[in-house]
Amino acid sequence: MKILYVASVVKTHIAQFHIPYLKMLKEMGWETAVAARNDYEDPKDCVIPYCDTYFDVPFERNPFHPGNLKAYKQLKKIIDEGQYDIIHCHTPIGAMVTRMAAGHARRNGSKVFYTAHGFHFYKGAPLINWILYYPVEQILSRKTDLLITIAKEDYKRAQHFHAKKTVYIPGIGIDRSRFHKKDPLKSASIKEELGIPQDVTVLLSVGEAVPNKNHKIVIEALPDFPDVWYVLCGSGPLLEKYRKLAKRLGVSERVILAGYRKDNPEFYSMADLFVQDFLLR
Repeated sequence: MKILYVASVVKTHIAQFHIPYLKMLKEMGWETAVAARNDYEDPKDCVIPYCDTYFDVPFERNPFHPGNLKAYKQLKKIIDEGQYDIIHCHTPIGAMVTRMAAGHARRNGSKVFYTAHGFHFYKGAPLINWILYYPVEQILSRKTDLLITIAKEDYKRAQHFHAKKTVYIPGIGIDRSRFHKKDPLKSASIKEELGIPQDVTVLLSVGEAVPNKNHKIVIEALPDFPDVWYVLCGSGPLLEKYRKLAKRLGVSERVILAGYRKDNPEFYSMADLFVQDFLLR
């Protein structure tokens, strides 16, 4: 049996969410492949465990970017030649391009699964999101054998789509014990490494520096809380903007842009409060 996982990027999606599934499938005897853009700063760091074949496909975040046409052509060739039993796509752009590219493969017996990690059209979302994404998802649902939703709102809305089967799997499972181990010495060491005083309050966010996360709201609040420090773990296009904002507000010393980290559980242990996902609604 052969499966192809497709997502827009490797580092901030495949590596974060799908390694356990690739491991499980390999242990079950499946042949695994991944198609996604190599978004590592150093391309040599792109090593995907339990993946037999990796295809670097140049997906673009903007759905109207002409680069996605190149991604479509490359992915269609991969799918048509790969003869995969299952093509499991993720992320809005990755899933859009995949379902358009997999038409011939579906007629030959391949099944297309799509996991919606969160539709861009939700209650309170900007009107432009509904105009751009809702009709696309509705049309492409006809090219979907299994639509997996992880939010009840998405599941209810997907009842109006046309996937052969739609299921709801609540949330994303994690090993919570990894984030509850308190190690005062390690916490003190991390604070020292980052230049954070031991006796201050530390706020932590983990995620991409992108508009919908709206991390800037925390930075904008810091001038009113002189004993609070803010640590953001994650990469993204807005990091430089956040750095300039912190400087303009006079809080640069208390804003730590730690970049992409693989030791996030230790940061959770070090922080006093976790803040995340201030969606712009």
